[in-house]
Amino acid sequence: SSQSSSVNWDPAGFAERAPEWLPWFREAELKHGRAAMLATVGFVIPEIFRIPGAQFSFEAIPKVIDAHDALPESMIQIFGWISFLEACSFPALANMNEYDRAPGDFGFDPLGLYP
Repeated sequence: SSQSSSVNWDPAGFAERAPEWLPWFREAELKHGRAAMLATVGFVIPEIFRIPGAQFSFEAIPKVIDAHDALPESMIQIFGWISFLEACSFPALANMNEYDRAPGDFGFDPLGLYP
Protein backbone atom coordinates (compact mmCIF):
# COMPACT_ATOMS: atom_id res chain seq x y z
CA SER A 1 0.00 0.00 0.00
CA SER A 2 1.26 3.46 -0.82
CA GLN A 3 0.95 6.38 1.53
CA SER A 4 0.87 10.04 0.74
CA SER A 5 3.92 12.02 1.82
CA SER A 6 1.61 14.60 3.38
CA VAL A 7 -1.02 13.76 5.96
CA ASN A 8 -3.48 16.52 6.74
CA TRP A 9 -4.43 16.12 10.39
CA ASP A 10 -6.99 18.77 11.23
CA PRO A 11 -9.42 17.56 13.90
CA ALA A 12 -10.81 21.08 14.47
CA GLY A 13 -11.56 21.53 10.75
CA PHE A 14 -9.71 24.84 10.33
CA ALA A 15 -8.68 24.01 6.76
CA GLU A 16 -12.27 23.35 5.75
CA ARG A 17 -13.60 26.52 7.36
CA ALA A 18 -10.87 28.82 6.04
CA PRO A 19 -8.93 27.19 3.18
CA GLU A 20 -7.38 30.51 2.17
CA TRP A 21 -5.60 30.57 5.54
CA LEU A 22 -4.04 27.12 5.11
CA PRO A 23 -0.52 28.43 4.26
CA TRP A 24 -0.65 30.67 7.33
CA PHE A 25 -1.75 27.73 9.51
CA ARG A 26 1.18 25.67 8.20
CA GLU A 27 3.56 28.56 8.78
CA ALA A 28 2.29 29.02 12.35
CA GLU A 29 2.60 25.30 13.07
CA LEU A 30 6.20 25.23 11.88
CA LYS A 31 7.07 28.38 13.82
CA HIS A 32 5.53 27.06 17.03
CA GLY A 33 7.28 23.71 16.60
CA ARG A 34 10.63 25.41 16.09
CA ALA A 35 10.06 27.67 19.09
CA ALA A 36 9.18 24.65 21.24
CA MET A 37 12.37 22.86 20.16
CA LEU A 38 14.50 25.93 20.96
CA ALA A 39 12.74 26.33 24.31
CA THR A 40 13.53 22.73 25.20
CA VAL A 41 17.19 23.21 24.34
CA GLY A 42 17.20 26.52 26.23
CA PHE A 43 15.82 24.80 29.29
CA VAL A 44 18.15 21.79 29.29
CA ILE A 45 21.51 23.33 28.31
CA PRO A 46 21.67 25.84 31.23
CA GLU A 47 21.42 22.89 33.63
CA ILE A 48 24.81 21.79 32.25
CA PHE A 49 26.54 24.99 31.04
CA ARG A 50 26.18 28.60 32.19
CA ILE A 51 27.25 31.81 30.56
CA PRO A 52 29.89 33.84 32.44
CA GLY A 53 28.74 36.17 35.17
CA ALA A 54 28.03 35.86 38.88
CA GLN A 55 24.29 36.41 38.44
CA PHE A 56 24.10 33.39 36.08
CA SER A 57 26.23 31.02 38.19
CA PHE A 58 25.05 27.71 39.62
CA GLU A 59 25.41 29.23 43.10
CA ALA A 60 23.15 32.20 42.30
CA ILE A 61 20.54 30.15 40.44
CA PRO A 62 20.73 26.44 41.30
CA LYS A 63 17.75 25.47 39.12
CA VAL A 64 17.01 26.95 35.69
CA ILE A 65 13.31 27.27 36.46
CA ASP A 66 14.20 29.85 39.15
CA ALA A 67 15.95 32.12 36.61
CA HIS A 68 12.62 33.61 35.52
CA ASP A 69 12.06 35.34 38.85
CA ALA A 70 15.73 35.88 39.72
CA LEU A 71 16.69 37.66 36.46
CA PRO A 72 13.89 40.06 35.42
CA GLU A 73 16.27 42.19 33.30
CA SER A 74 17.29 39.11 31.33
CA MET A 75 13.66 38.16 30.77
CA ILE A 76 13.00 41.63 29.32
CA GLN A 77 15.97 41.22 26.98
CA ILE A 78 14.78 37.76 25.89
CA PHE A 79 11.31 39.17 25.21
CA GLY A 80 12.88 41.98 23.17
CA TRP A 81 14.92 39.61 21.00
CA ILE A 82 11.93 37.34 20.42
CA SER A 83 9.86 40.38 19.40
CA PHE A 84 12.62 41.51 17.04
CA LEU A 85 12.85 38.10 15.37
CA GLU A 86 9.07 37.94 15.06
CA ALA A 87 9.03 41.38 13.44
CA CYS A 88 11.67 40.22 10.94
CA SER A 89 9.24 37.54 9.74
CA PHE A 90 6.41 40.02 9.00
CA PRO A 91 7.41 40.61 5.35
CA ALA A 92 7.49 36.88 4.67
CA LEU A 93 4.09 36.39 6.30
CA ALA A 94 2.63 39.32 4.38
CA ASN A 95 3.77 37.68 1.14
CA MET A 96 2.28 34.24 1.91
CA ASN A 97 -0.69 34.71 -0.41
CA GLU A 98 1.74 34.98 -3.35
CA TYR A 99 2.80 31.34 -2.68
CA ASP A 100 6.34 32.10 -3.79
CA ARG A 101 7.83 29.97 -1.03
CA ALA A 102 7.03 26.92 1.05
CA PRO A 103 5.67 27.59 4.56
CA GLY A 104 8.57 27.88 6.98
CA ASP A 105 11.16 28.49 4.25
CA PHE A 106 12.62 31.96 4.84
CA GLY A 107 15.60 31.37 2.56
CA PHE A 108 17.96 31.46 5.55
CA ASP A 109 20.47 28.64 5.19
CA PRO A 110 23.96 29.98 6.04
CA LEU A 111 25.46 26.48 6.29
CA GLY A 112 23.97 25.27 2.99
CA LEU A 113 22.16 22.32 4.59
CA TYR A 114 18.91 22.68 2.66
CA PRO A 115 18.89 20.19 -0.25
